[in-house]
Amino acid sequence: MSRLEDLCQQRGVKLTRPRRAVLQVLEESNDHPTVSDIHRRVTQKHHIALGTTYRILNRLTAEGVLRRCVFGDDKARYEPAGSPHYHLIDHDTGAIVEVSDDRLTALLKQLVRGLGYRMIACHVEIIGEIEDNSVRIRRRPRGNMVT
Repeated sequence: MSRLEDLCQQRGVKLTRPRRAVLQVLEESNDHPTVSDIHRRVTQKHHIALGTTYRILNRLTAEGVLRRCVFGDDKARYEPAGSPHYHLIDHDTGAIVEVSDDRLTALLKQLVRGLGYRMIACHVEIIGEIEDNSVRIRRRPRGNMVT
């Protein structure tokens, strides 16, 4: 059983065949796919309507299994919910790099606490460009976060 399937079971989400197919696509993705990307990948092996794909993604997001991200292109993209991380977007290529930094997380929590709040979620989008143009960022597989 995959990590996402296990999380679904913990949250009481029934694992139907279409949901398993969507979860498998997301487990195998090393990018941040849109609904269209996910649907295209799922329908290579399964017959699932686009509306069903939307409903599955909405339900899994509501249950905290997936996270919906919207970047500069205004398209909803999906990733497995998990450890806190931030997104660095290459201004020139649009590549998305996941960045994990405990110091930044601590600083943000401290900032929010100073305002009288408790941080329950945080979405940080950093847009940058390579200082040395001879080096290009490639999309890194999930789990290979820059720290």
